[in-house]
Amino acid sequence: ALPAPIMLVTSPEQNTTPTAPSSQRLSSVAMPDYAKPILSKVQLDRLELMEIFESPENVVVADYAKLAGKSRRWITYEIQAGNLLAIQLGNKGQRVPVWQLEPLKKQLVQMVLQQTPRGVDTWDIYHALHRPSEVLGGMSALNAVTQQNVHELASLLAG
Repeated sequence: ALPAPIMLVTSPEQNTTPTAPSSQRLSSVAMPDYAKPILSKVQLDRLELMEIFESPENVVVADYAKLAGKSRRWITYEIQAGNLLAIQLGNKGQRVPVWQLEPLKKQLVQMVLQQTPRGVDTWDIYHALHRPSEVLGGMSALNAVTQQNVHELASLLAG
């Protein structure tokens, strides 16, 4: 695309060289509330899932494999075997939460995956791990897990 022509108007007394007025752009105008699109509950939920899915905490399988020092094929096998939690969103592939690199959190995830039926949506497990619980003093299972309570937490989450 060709740049749009620029016309500069100066008085005859000014002896200036014509330059592009890059600093004289109009400021952006905020869109008024009445013109903004209104999103439905489904759209808002989908947007929230997209933000979680694309957060730096969740990486593609190939990147997780590099971080774990394993092959991509091995990580895919671990996901299929139910030893590693991966979330999916439409045709965007799978993402693996990097906090599973921590041995205690990985152990919790493995125990939860083993205790839940195969058909359970991995998003439900992901949310259950992140959701603050009154039983845990307002902390999420991921933040509250210790070597002493890992079995108890896994049973609580799987139930």
